Amino acid sequence: MKGALCQTGSPKLSPRLLALLGLVPWESRVADVGCDHALLLIRALISGRVSFGVGVDASEQALRGARDSRARWGLEDRLVLRHGRGLASLTQNEVDVVVMAGMGACNMLESLWVAEHLPSRLVLQPNRDLMDLRRALADLGWRIDKECLPGSGRRFHPTLSLVPGEQPSMSELELFLGPELMKQPGPELLAWADRAILPFRARREPWVQDYEDWRLSALRHG
Repeated sequence: MKGALCQTGSPKLSPRLLALLGLVPWESRVADVGCDHALLLIRALISGRVSFGVGVDASEQALRGARDSRARWGLEDRLVLRHGRGLASLTQNEVDVVVMAGMGACNMLESLWVAEHLPSRLVLQPNRDLMDLRRALADLGWRIDKECLPGSGRRFHPTLSLVPGEQPSMSELELFLGPELMKQPGPELLAWADRAILPFRARREPWVQDYEDWRLSALRHG
């Protein structure tokens, strides 16, 4: 996860990455799959939100940067870095939470399918195929318990927190918008959805009319 240094000497994260961090319970043990320079974990460890971290990345170049960052903040005893792909790099009961961001639904699901050990919470921020991800995770026995939508202007980043459990049946509209986000629709959700709906509208998906009805209702009550 790329970031910059702030004047206090801790990593400065974008709102997108801060949203991920905000869905991680305090004092969790966390793995960041696709960690890049591990700045998300470093910020989490320095703040005390995370007690132990594992950074996994398929890029050895990214891990070199992560090792330099880890040494700079003296976190060698609380931050493990591994070259690998997905959750297969984790050992049993090593972490409570797995974070994945900046990848598509297929890559996230592949990481889960090959995992020998699963955490008690997933925090995910996919960059495409969000409906497919929600549907597949429900089939795999994961329940959405929190969602948020960081971003502004034309760039928003749907972010999900999931725990093991039975997901109540979701309509196509809920798969598109997110069942938790729909409970408190705001301007961010409308701005994101008005762009995300375009390819479905072009394909004349039958549930798009449900979206149009929901949008009108949200505008009236907003």
